[in-house]
Amino acid sequence: MTDRAIRALVVLNIFLRLSVSGCAVGCPGSAAGRLPEGGRTVGAGAPGGTRTAGRGDRGGRARDAGGVRYALLADLHGASKALRRILAAAAEAGVDEVVCLGDYLEAKVPRRLHDPSRHWPLPAVVDPDPPLWSSLATLRLVEGNQEQRVRELLRPGQVPGELAAILDRPERAQLHGVLGMHGHQIRWTLVGDDEMFLPSAADVPRVPVVVVGHTHQVAAFEITWAGPSVRPLACEPGVPLRLGESEPGGGPPSRTLLINTGLARRRPHHWLLYDTERGEITFRVIARPPA
Repeated sequence: MTDRAIRALVVLNIFLRLSVSGCAVGCPGSAAGRLPEGGRTVGAGAPGGTRTAGRGDRGGRARDAGGVRYALLADLHGASKALRRILAAAAEAGVDEVVCLGDYLEAKVPRRLHDPSRHWPLPAVVDPDPPLWSSLATLRLVEGNQEQRVRELLRPGQVPGELAAILDRPERAQLHGVLGMHGHQIRWTLVGDDEMFLPSAADVPRVPVVVVGHTHQVAAFEITWAGPSVRPLACEPGVPLRLGESEPGGGPPSRTLLINTGLARRRPHHWLLYDTERGEITFRVIARPPA
């Protein structure tokens, strides 16, 4: 992918941010079921969440002409090369908007030394990288715990304009019936021989579909609210998770689909393609080059 194509995607992101308006999600419920082939149908709907960024949301999963294609990623941790590779892959996939669900920066101060009362020089807190910061400013950003830590450790007078533009972003984003957040708001328990992190259902917003990062794992879970119970779902690159048709009635959903994006920082780079017209989310991977 050429630099011209990447620049075109950045310009397109700026255009969408200026031209598309939206509202909070409010899609009606849907029953879970299976398709004859080509994916899994999951999810049910209800409004939910506060402090959200609602650009482009139209009150439910879009089925309008053309729809919108989102690239969803998380946990860049300051890796500019990873961002360039994902932007190139997103451009090839015809993505309309790129959304980073937190931890796009890396706080360098160890947690054991995290002390906002001390004076921390900027380079001790975060690597100065104005080109990366400028690229991130063209995307739709959700705040993660790394951005919170950077913000807490730096005083306002220390923060360059390019960095200030990408700090203090909302904790949630509404994306045509899908709720995006970083995932540090959820308690996770490490279980099993495969060392999978399972979410605490009590911390998951009761909405049809939630997409998060934070754990660095590629995973999907179906939360059944009668109980509640959490069930891991099979997920593979290129195999879509279909999000289910809406049904009349509204009210809280009986099930929630929770998706982990995987780690964007290092290869293989993981991201999600969310196609609102088709009503499906697909895991995408940028693999290591052949040896």
